[in-house]
Amino acid sequence: MKLRHSLLAAGLVVGVLMFIAGPVFAELNVNDRVVCRWKNGSTWYPGVIVEKTGRQVFICK
Repeated sequence: MKLRHSLLAAGLVVGVLMFIAGPVFAELNVNDRVVCRWKNGSTWYPGVIVEKTGRQVFICK
């Protein structure tokens, strides 16, 4: 959690993705590279998962 707050303060956390638990979400791990977008957004961007809690993952650019 401290890492997420440090990254957030530095402006590096670009998003929080929320998922319904399922087989794809279960395979995501911290440090995995992902390509994601904001809900209903059209712009995709790369990132790295910095934290996974419950049904959320925090993405860092």
